[in-house]
Amino acid sequence: MKSITYGDVSFKAMSQIIKNYIQSDRNCKYKISIGTDSQNFDVTKVVVVVAVWKVGNGGIFFYDIKHVDKISNLQ
Repeated sequence: MKSITYGDVSFKAMSQIIKNYIQSDRNCKYKISIGTDSQNFDVTKVVVVVAVWKVGNGGIFFYDIKHVDKISNLQ
């Protein structure tokens, strides 16, 4: 995963960063969103995002981009 703030991180490191982020201010509410999308051209570009929103106070996010052989059938 990648982060503008933390650079390249492993899944385990991302999990720990999120845990520390939430524990740093337990009085706030948090919302976690996980999503994916893709684009098909000569290859398929697949993007995964994990976002943690500290409601009313910004948040942090992580993303991963992979280019794979063109996906022409989702079955």
